[in-house]
Amino acid sequence: MKNLILTLVLLITSFGYSQTNMWTDVNLYPDVNIEHLPYIGIDTNSSLRIYDTKTFAELVIIFINEERRINGLPTLVKDDELMGFAQKHSDWMTKTKKYQHSGENIDEVIMTSNSINRPNYAIDAQSCVRAWMCSPGHRKHLLNPNFTRIGSGFNQNNIDGYITAVFKR
Repeated sequence: MKNLILTLVLLITSFGYSQTNMWTDVNLYPDVNIEHLPYIGIDTNSSLRIYDTKTFAELVIIFINEERRINGLPTLVKDDELMGFAQKHSDWMTKTKKYQHSGENIDEVIMTSNSINRPNYAIDAQSCVRAWMCSPGHRKHLLNPNFTRIGSGFNQNNIDGYITAVFKR
């Protein structure tokens, strides 16, 4: 059975560094333990851990699966093929500075956030998933009980960060 092509776009702008500081004490998913994940540094201003792009993509999956758990759904299994596809699309959006869906025959959600000279925080991955959950179209994807597999990718340039999550049955 072919997957549907769904075009869902959520654009979050003005998500600047100073706004991140107001979220430093907010943990949107308190039941999720991410202490074991590798990080590449700590922001001296906020004491938040900074993650590489691969770990950031993993955080997106962790928080999507937490939303599914909260809503009584089984977790999605990380799929290496989908991880590659999602990363390739995030890389393409970063390189071209084009914020758009892939146009491939796959279910996906994408997001961009203004991240001028800002590292990758877990709080940003949480905010991304929370924003998707507040959008009815994105929420429908994240909580689709027919999906069993997921892939996620992240990349950023000097202006924006691009996050892609893709799903399959």
